[in-house]
Amino acid sequence: VRKTNFPRSQLSYVAEIGNGWFGKVLAAEASGLIPGEQKSHVIVRQIKTSAGPEEQAVFLQELQPNRELQHPNLLVVLAQCLEAMPFLLIMEYCAMGDLKGYLVQQRREAQTLAQKGTLLRMACDMSAGLHFMHQNGFTHGDLALRNCMVGSDLTVKIGDYGLSHERYKGDYALVNQTELVPVRWMAPETVRLSGGQVRLLDTTTQANVWSFGVCLWELLELGRQPYSGLSDQDVLVEVITEQTVRLPQPVLDILHADRWYELMQFCWLSAEERPSMGELYSLLSYLRHQKEELDAAEFERKWTTMKP
Repeated sequence: VRKTNFPRSQLSYVAEIGNGWFGKVLAAEASGLIPGEQKSHVIVRQIKTSAGPEEQAVFLQELQPNRELQHPNLLVVLAQCLEAMPFLLIMEYCAMGDLKGYLVQQRREAQTLAQKGTLLRMACDMSAGLHFMHQNGFTHGDLALRNCMVGSDLTVKIGDYGLSHERYKGDYALVNQTELVPVRWMAPETVRLSGGQVRLLDTTTQANVWSFGVCLWELLELGRQPYSGLSDQDVLVEVITEQTVRLPQPVLDILHADRWYELMQFCWLSAEERPSMGELYSLLSYLRHQKEELDAAEFERKWTTMKP
């Protein structure tokens, strides 16, 4: 992100595309932002003018990895306007929208996406972006397909425009009567239930790995909701507290289907037994380059040596 403030006069707004907790999300054109481009299509997160210091801090902190890091699989904050209110964060535009929405639209093409290796490439993209975040001391507070964006070339980038609560209300459970929490994606060790109250603990890299396993399931189920047969309360009890329910193996006909599910199950081990994102990235990359199982025994041997 540019350290200096981008001139607001070089932004022209095209349309309001939604609202987040912080304020508005706008499609815009920025002049002279990207070298070699006269005008660039961008997305702007604009904080509401009534936001106090605490909300301003959260607004900036939410996108800290996207402001500080550069990686092909992280959504980039290109510039900012913080010299006056309302604060603006100017973000790269991803033509295909969020990953969940994209896959829901593509359900009829599920077999094509599976056979072309698109889903596996998307999984590799996500694991690469998340691994890079972890290497740089960041974790993701709400990892799910709805919070990943898809570029025009179908590259997946971790990060979002802040519209998930509005667009995917059903993916969040209302807990303690005030908080919206993505319980279906959360690692059991990050949620405590006592006396009808839910206490949330800090997200860790291991907790992100659990959520990543749910993301792999979402990918192969083309954006379907995890544990769709259970209510939010059932999920809190059966998945998080009692840990008696796990997601079933997706039915999509895809090469290495059993390996995909094995990876998911690694992610849902107890926290200290889970693989790191780096290990998951290596395993997914290995799968991606095994287009055909030429020698089953050799594949088995190599896979076994790579498993965490």
